[in-house]
Amino acid sequence: DWLSGKNLRLTVKATDGGSLEDETFVQVVIGSELLPSLSREPRAESISLHVAEDAPVGTRFGRVRFRAYAGAVARMVPLTDETVAGWIGVEPNGTVYVAQSLDRETRAEFSFYVALVDELQTDHSAWISMTLVNVIVDDVNDNAPIFEANSVQLSVPEDLAPGSALLNLQADDPDTAANGRVHYSLFQQADSEAQSLQLFHIDSYSGLLTTTGPLDRETHATHRLVILAADGGRPSLNSTLTVEIRLLDVNDQMPRFDRRQHWFNLTYADAVVGGTLIGTVVAVDLDAEPFNKLLRYYIVDADHADAWLLFKMVNGSLYLSDGFQWKFVFSDNTDTERQVFKLTVEVTDGKYSDQTQVYVNFEQNDKNRKRCCHCGSDDDVIELAVEENMPVGIDSNAIVIAEPIDRELFVNRRHLFYLRSDEDLCPLCERMFVVNVIDVNDNEPLFKRPVYETSVQEHENVTYPAFVVQVHAVDRDFGPAGRVRYRLQSDWDGLFRIDENSGVLSVTEPLDREQQHEYSIVVLAEDCAQ
Repeated sequence: DWLSGKNLRLTVKATDGGSLEDETFVQVVIGSELLPSLSREPRAESISLHVAEDAPVGTRFGRVRFRAYAGAVARMVPLTDETVAGWIGVEPNGTVYVAQSLDRETRAEFSFYVALVDELQTDHSAWISMTLVNVIVDDVNDNAPIFEANSVQLSVPEDLAPGSALLNLQADDPDTAANGRVHYSLFQQADSEAQSLQLFHIDSYSGLLTTTGPLDRETHATHRLVILAADGGRPSLNSTLTVEIRLLDVNDQMPRFDRRQHWFNLTYADAVVGGTLIGTVVAVDLDAEPFNKLLRYYIVDADHADAWLLFKMVNGSLYLSDGFQWKFVFSDNTDTERQVFKLTVEVTDGKYSDQTQVYVNFEQNDKNRKRCCHCGSDDDVIELAVEENMPVGIDSNAIVIAEPIDRELFVNRRHLFYLRSDEDLCPLCERMFVVNVIDVNDNEPLFKRPVYETSVQEHENVTYPAFVVQVHAVDRDFGPAGRVRYRLQSDWDGLFRIDENSGVLSVTEPLDREQQHEYSIVVLAEDCAQ
């Protein structure tokens, strides 16, 4: 390198071989650019060439130009430990071309020398001129953004506030500039996904998935989102990722009684003793997890002080207390034939509660009582025609049913009953009476929904049997006729089972989606009438 930028001045002496030796001298000046290299990486001018990574093999994309020397050709001189010749080639005239298919993501740049040497010279050190060539492989959009997986599953509580972050999704694109710049969006593949798209949002640049609205497991237990990752190339390349979001149940549903009033009748003629079941009240909690719907029933109020000694409530069933006696209801000297107790029953799941009114009607004797019904309102007047001078109370007239009565639509009513003659509009007598309709088993259980759709994780790491869904049917009849039991038409060889009282459907062992991806299970609801 000490010769760099310098010229050599030499004196050359020439002598002949005669007896009288003759000699002559000449001055020779050698420019440094004509000197052979004394180092492995000579100082030389450099040029940069660009080639697209999708350029076909044989594509010429540049040329190294030299001074013309007779018999001189251009040859590639690799840098130390560099392998270039397999990818880039140099023609004898200095033209640079693609020797093998390029991939910028594998190698983005090549550097080598192009030396001008004598075509008969195999030693590169005897070069005449040399140029450093840098080949830059230009990117084309030949890579789509790639997620680490095809799908992601996550479970989140259903009470997440709007704006809560769920996860940060990232797709890698090895291309550069706009070709490698990834944007994210939610992609709708089916009409059923439209509701889910309103509840979630993904940031176009960061890939952060968040909630935008309130979630409700009882309305939609699982959400399926398709995330689209697209680069900025022209044309754009993209890929998708499926996100399944399973909502975990929280106690956000209030238990509710199926009706606001319940009427039960007991007569002395019946074999009524302490511990007798009077009737059952039913409340429904739409929470999914069993521990969020453990319901407890209590008597919280009564219109008679004696009621606290007469009744007890066990799991929604009203019983006569163990020490019940009829004398607690009717004293020996009373002429009352009936006694009605009004109870307020409350159900609670530990967080929310609901109340219903329970009326228990006790009657002393049922043998000679005439059962009568009337479908009018409280303001209607029942008029009976009697002959003049007919004694009051004679059983010459009857109260009859004017039209079919449905106990489930007919509320127990009080009516003013009076007699008068056709000639005198003044009442002969009057009496208030209550119509009680005795229930018969004329209603079948009806499910709240005709179809229950739900999903479970395959090979889920939970304790089995594991909860799947709870079905609920309502029978509008009273007593055993209104109490519903559940059973499966087929249990899939013991794979599923259902609690006959609660309607909770469970799976007894892990499921494998590759063996079967869907199960259709028929649940039968029956009442307990004999």
